Amino acid sequence: MEEWWLEAPKIVTTPPGPRARRIIERNEKFVSGLAVGIGKLLKIVYDEARGAVIKDVDGNLYIDFTSSITACNTGHCHPRVVEAIKRQAERFIHAYEYPTDLKAEVSEKLCKITPGKFEKTVIFSNCGTESIENAVRIAELYKKKHEIISLWESFHGKTRASSSLTTYGVKVREGLTKLPGIYHIPYPDCNHCFLHREYPDCGVQCLEFLDYVINFESTGGGGAIVLEPILGGGCVVPPPEYWPRLKELCEQKDMLFIDDEVQAGMGRTGKMFAIEHYGVEPDILTTGKGLASGLPIGSTIAKKEITESLVKDYGGLFTSTFGSNAIPLAAASVTIDIMLEEKLPENAARVGEFAMKRLNEMKEEHEKIGHIQGKGLLIGLEFVEDQRSHKPAKQMALEACRKCFEKGLLMFNTGWQGNFVKINPPLVITKEQMEKGLNIIEEAIVEIERSS
Repeated sequence: MEEWWLEAPKIVTTPPGPRARRIIERNEKFVSGLAVGIGKLLKIVYDEARGAVIKDVDGNLYIDFTSSITACNTGHCHPRVVEAIKRQAERFIHAYEYPTDLKAEVSEKLCKITPGKFEKTVIFSNCGTESIENAVRIAELYKKKHEIISLWESFHGKTRASSSLTTYGVKVREGLTKLPGIYHIPYPDCNHCFLHREYPDCGVQCLEFLDYVINFESTGGGGAIVLEPILGGGCVVPPPEYWPRLKELCEQKDMLFIDDEVQAGMGRTGKMFAIEHYGVEPDILTTGKGLASGLPIGSTIAKKEITESLVKDYGGLFTSTFGSNAIPLAAASVTIDIMLEEKLPENAARVGEFAMKRLNEMKEEHEKIGHIQGKGLLIGLEFVEDQRSHKPAKQMALEACRKCFEKGLLMFNTGWQGNFVKINPPLVITKEQMEKGLNIIEEAIVEIERSS
């Protein structure tokens, strides 16, 4: 079989090409614009995808720095994932909530690979936002307290509770009422400290806001804190003592520690789960996106003592029509195996270190680059008007995405102000592919600087 993906990047016609335009026009006629985001800017129409490369319907080849929104961590169409899907589809496709060998298999694997030596249980759902909804419901029922705290700059999903927890800019919540009983504290974003302090001299002063929120805003009914250990948007890496100290505060205040690993988990940051960089064992951990290599699934993994204490009164209320669908479960099982056997977290750490070094070298040469932050293959490159003022430059980030797309690199902007671009490729990416992608980014930056 021809290994066409080895030729990427390769642009044979200016995107979107004629075939892509016809398909886009048909989509625009029948698909609501309410469900179109970055696709308005990056008008790509997939034809095939392998590893870290996408081919569009006009034959253009792109290096993928998006992992299809962090879902394809094992790479596009990993042969073992494809085979597992085919094999399961010939057995049975859907068994609702009934026990199956696959459900037991994936649950056991998740309980083994997630941090914490205690016994755990798993609840499956359709996606990451549902796994967060389930985690919050469990916390409320278990603690019999109905106030939940999340952190600034975070993204937890777009359903009702998860969007109220989300602080990733006003737009996610704009026009909606926010659920009552949800409060927020600052994320430890040391590169953009709203207190204008410097780490470590600050003593991680932002931690004090938990007490302020509880004392001045809550009714004393704090049931849990929901957090991203490393931000999926903006890729902020908190200082090493932050999460351990917050976990201690949760225990003192009788609150559960809910770790949202939907974006940062499944090997992306160089460990299977990002919270492992901090040595913290969460009470509840959620997954989604990369768990099944591109198929829809979410999971909520919790201490067994928590979930089993609720079974008598609430057993059956956490079932889901498609949450345990056999096809995503088959993909999830082999995804976990691939992660461990092919050492994808280690590759993420290795290639990510190479990328961070190269990006910091670029920063020395280009005044429009602000902070470089992240871990493993969850990296944010900030665009600013200049390094002295550090004024966010969202339009510049969008222009960089557009120029890179035209050169054969797929990436999107991120961060609550939209002025970061996210380097978030499949974990199978090679150093050579990463270098080609970074060279394209630098070409785009040079062009932007010349025109400004």
